[in-house]
Amino acid sequence: MEFINSILKDDPKNYHAWQHRVFLVRHFDVSLEAELRCTTEFISRDVFNNSAWTYRYCIVAEMSDNFENAKILDDEIKFTLTYIKAAVNNASSWSYLSGLMDFSAYADHPEVIDFAKECCLAAGTKELDIPKSAETPQALAFLAEANVALIDEKKASTNSLQTARACYERLIAVDPIRRRLWNHKLHELLNVNAGSL
Repeated sequence: MEFINSILKDDPKNYHAWQHRVFLVRHFDVSLEAELRCTTEFISRDVFNNSAWTYRYCIVAEMSDNFENAKILDDEIKFTLTYIKAAVNNASSWSYLSGLMDFSAYADHPEVIDFAKECCLAAGTKELDIPKSAETPQALAFLAEANVALIDEKKASTNSLQTARACYERLIAVDPIRRRLWNHKLHELLNVNAGSL
């Protein structure tokens, strides 16, 4: 592990070093708590270090028996929301949060939906108006994903479909590089839910 630490000291985003670290954890008796602290240090130094976020996901999965431990999952959600506040348009932390939510129902964590809504508020506003929201692609994408999940979980609010639709339409405007992706997701949403419109 010392050799890997020396590589990561010089290059904290070295994908190969992080992958080798995963191998060491899976095949040798390595303290998962120490590795979790290690990821916290790397993330606190650079919230954009996607390799550290990915490695953290592997460690948390090992610690929580593949996310069966609800307390660890709740703690990780809180941890992630803290770091998203530091950089709202950081794709790494939003992806990590989405990955965590794959192991829990969005209906059980309304705080993540409320958080995403807050991140989408336009400056100086207190009410969410998605067509005029802040240009926060990651928050908009997460909010759309959350509302689609609520529909799938049969826990949708009366405006879940409209919220997801408005998020995708806003993403088409504010994230032109991925316009085709957002168009696809919008059409998929509308086709699947055609009877609900």
